[in-house]
Amino acid sequence: MGMPVEPHFAAAIMPAFGAIALHYGWRQGRFALPVTMALMAISFGVAGAKVRTELMRAPVIAGKLFRVEVTGFVERVEPRSTRGPRVTIAVRSLGRLDDAHRPVRIRVRFLRPIKKLAAGDAVRFRATLAPPAKPSLPGDFDFSRAAYFQRIGAVGYVLERPRAAAGLGMAPISLRFWAWVQRMRQQVGVRIQLALPGETGALANALMTGERGQISLATLEAYRSSGLLHILSISGLHMAIMGGSIFCWFG
Repeated sequence: MGMPVEPHFAAAIMPAFGAIALHYGWRQGRFALPVTMALMAISFGVAGAKVRTELMRAPVIAGKLFRVEVTGFVERVEPRSTRGPRVTIAVRSLGRLDDAHRPVRIRVRFLRPIKKLAAGDAVRFRATLAPPAKPSLPGDFDFSRAAYFQRIGAVGYVLERPRAAAGLGMAPISLRFWAWVQRMRQQVGVRIQLALPGETGALANALMTGERGQISLATLEAYRSSGLLHILSISGLHMAIMGGSIFCWFG
């Protein structure tokens, strides 16, 4: 159960300093060390979570925007088996929003297949955007929370093809580096699916690169119903290898 409101920065940070003072001031007794260490662990955890929350704070659009002009750099392209890819954009301009209200990133779905679109490209397009969705039911996955910690301030869809955006200059060094990583992942995925076409290649690509967009909905539903969907992620692959090794060893 979460707190109803975000705690003030000082309220989250000050207990850590109090725990340090108590650790160095309370030296006598059997319980001094375990109690003060436990208090330090808890208070530093709370302080670290608050610092992380503040570092990731970014603007989120207040309401729906229709056919708004977007320019920015492509950060990630996630192919999908139907329609077009899902793309994460590092925003440079979004309609008439100023710097204080413009999202750092947006994630959009292109409703038409886009062949020549890669991480690092400077693009321009019109999109219909909305704030990241809240949970539909209590206890459901909170997409808005996940988007917050990715600094994604809007999600939506694009009906048109993206155009090259002139005048944006060079992308930041960090973005160019991660764009290179994403392009390498895409190239690995292409080679996997050339060697293993069809659903087999899509599954192999998901296990090796974490890209699940090419897997059919029927296969995803089958994995979800069996409780094995997590195996299609990279962490799931590690768990499957470990579990398989143990079964082979003791089997």
